[in-house]
Amino acid sequence: MESTAYFEKKISLSPTTIFNKVGRDKNLDELLLQQLKEKLEDKCSEHGFVLPGTLQLISRSMGYFEAGRFTGDAVFYVKAEGKVIYPADGIRVIGEVTRKNNMGLIVSYKNNSLRIQVPRDLHLGDDSDQFSAIQPGDFIEVELKKSLFQINDPYILTNGRFIRKVSSDTVAVQAVAEGEQEQEQSQDEDEDEDEDEDEDEDEDEDEESQEEEEEFEGSAETEETAGALASEEGSAEEASNESSVESSVPEDDNLSASEEATAIASATETETSPNAEAAASIPGFEDVVTTARLNRKNRKNLATVGVSS
Repeated sequence: MESTAYFEKKISLSPTTIFNKVGRDKNLDELLLQQLKEKLEDKCSEHGFVLPGTLQLISRSMGYFEAGRFTGDAVFYVKAEGKVIYPADGIRVIGEVTRKNNMGLIVSYKNNSLRIQVPRDLHLGDDSDQFSAIQPGDFIEVELKKSLFQINDPYILTNGRFIRKVSSDTVAVQAVAEGEQEQEQSQDEDEDEDEDEDEDEDEDEDEESQEEEEEFEGSAETEETAGALASEEGSAEEASNESSVESSVPEDDNLSASEEATAIASATETETSPNAEAAASIPGFEDVVTTARLNRKNRKNLATVGVSS
């Protein structure tokens, strides 16, 4: 009969309420929960009677101002959960007799969340003596029948049938058992919340480690790419230097290596050095010139052979 229900409601906060309470006495979530409790708790809703002190805020939307109303109220859509009582046919409950008259008994259950009518006409015969002996303040067990309520009613009106009288000790034991059960349920809910928080922390740590690994792999790939580009640039510079040297070698095969070196130095005076003789006197420069001449002769010979064939 008692279960958890979920609510989706629209809550409006006036500018005066927001200015005077938010940030001073309460934060925005607490203020919305207070408004929601005033609107739902200790009265009937579409899910049944909402027990006081059980509503909890699950989520809320961003506040916005409705167009065309000109009130200045901030509107929020909130989701909440709470405990409700919805009586069903055939359920047995233990309640306190609050009133007795010729029509029968009035029994209160859970701080008058259920107001149970027990008609006298249903207990004529063998049960009449026990029924007549019931006085206000006694606790009896009642089997619920048809119920009736509307939204915002202060209680649920239901009919019931008398079963037996219950001693106050039994009621106290049952109250203790219900309290222990509620504590166990709250502990289970707290444990579930702790487990969810631990799982969220583990997921965050896994995501951080994955991001660090991706950053490390990305930096390694960047370093490899930079090294490859540097080696390609070096090989390209060497090839350009060789081609420039070969292009600067004179085509006259009768010149000596020293004369060719002097000619190359004078031809590349603006690029390499302002003094051609100094460039020609560099150790090993004549060997480079000789190698360039041989490469050019080989290319000419290959071209000649290709034309003749």
